[in-house]
Amino acid sequence: MDKFNKICEDIKNLEIQGAVNVARKGLEAYSLKPGKESIRKLLSLRPTEPMLRNVLEYAERFSAGDAFKLINKHFEKMLIYGKKFIKHKKRIFTHCHSSAVVSVLKLNKKLTVFNTETRPLFQGRKTAEELSKAGINVINIVDAAALEYIQRSDAVVLGADAILDNGDVINKIGSGMYAEIALLHKKPVYIITDSLKYSERFVKIEYRISKEVWNEHLRRLRAENPAFSLIKAKYITKIISDLGILTPEEFIKEIQKIKKKKLICFDMDNTLVYSDKAHVEAFNKALNELGFQKLAFMAIAKHFGKPKEEVIKTISGTSDEYVINKINERHDYYLYNETKRYNKRIPGSEKVLRKLKEKYYIAVLSNCSHENIKVILDSAGYDMELFDLLIGNDDVRKPKPWPDEIVKAENLMKVETEFMVGDSIYDVMAANKAKVKAIAVLSGHYTKEELEKERPFKIIKNLRGLLKIV
Repeated sequence: MDKFNKICEDIKNLEIQGAVNVARKGLEAYSLKPGKESIRKLLSLRPTEPMLRNVLEYAERFSAGDAFKLINKHFEKMLIYGKKFIKHKKRIFTHCHSSAVVSVLKLNKKLTVFNTETRPLFQGRKTAEELSKAGINVINIVDAAALEYIQRSDAVVLGADAILDNGDVINKIGSGMYAEIALLHKKPVYIITDSLKYSERFVKIEYRISKEVWNEHLRRLRAENPAFSLIKAKYITKIISDLGILTPEEFIKEIQKIKKKKLICFDMDNTLVYSDKAHVEAFNKALNELGFQKLAFMAIAKHFGKPKEEVIKTISGTSDEYVINKINERHDYYLYNETKRYNKRIPGSEKVLRKLKEKYYIAVLSNCSHENIKVILDSAGYDMELFDLLIGNDDVRKPKPWPDEIVKAENLMKVETEFMVGDSIYDVMAANKAKVKAIAVLSGHYTKEELEKERPFKIIKNLRGLLKIV
């Protein structure tokens, strides 16, 4: 059995437990076999795991590596809020196993934790082992003893497998009952989780095989084995996540605020980054290596904005596909290893992006390759977390001036594009074909008159002018 199928089998059979661990392993499997078919198979394994769906969609937009980074970033934020919450607690009741809950509880060594075995597969024992090894006092109890120990606790702390759009939470079977008991006895209920577990879709409650509960076949007896239960929002005191310590209502409002964002797309070269020198030097090194004559700066730079293959054909004078591919390959080599140091962030651009980030998702669409975009933005000193999506010429069939990059951005982000911002006529042409408002910026090689011929929505001197429009 190959590794991809082995991971799938382990997720299906609960060898891998906990939503975060399932998401991580799912990403590992996806990285082995990227593609929509792999996503479909992975999502079929555990219907009550929206986090897996969300991180796979993110990996499809960026990469599995970027999705891993997103999980880690959310986890770090959740721990910051979790530390504030757990600092002064003494006795906690918990149920099942959650890596988020365990990580927060470990932050207070003075705790006593009342922990259920968690039927049917005793997943609570994993929690007990991890906490006891971390120096936390654990009292492990049978599930049926929960009432007495909830009464003795300061709070009930649970994880989540899914957060629904009304603030209800789905967690391991028994969780809803314990939350209701807590309310009756005036004990607060806290959910420690990741906002990636939010789902707008219907989440099916998973039922597992009955022999996990009862392995005998008796006449007129049927064993049922639901794996999860619903915790109603009215029983939940706060949800502790990467978004903060919020009531269910506040949590959903934050999520909806994020979901209502539209998309603004940016060209990269001469819109966000002064990269001409880096590209020209890299092209000249590539041309020289392959026996072509070096060219003057503007003899190369004036063609930027066109599809990269067209730029190479023009500056080299060749139509030989092998030579074009070789120049492209060597250009990238020199850009990554020698000339990227020439990339400079356009003054004031990051401040503008941070302001726009409050209202928009931000995508960078470039006729460079996907990897070029990462290298150039990073070497120019941008905080890469500003960007929700990167699309290069190798991610689409036809790059700008065709609308494919904009259309793909909308499809991946599942939101409408409001503006396309760029310095060249090709950016404006692509925006008009995609029926998106084009904003042309005078930071490249095109004059106002040249840009006006393509009928942009607005022309601005620099990116700061965006803030007056949007």
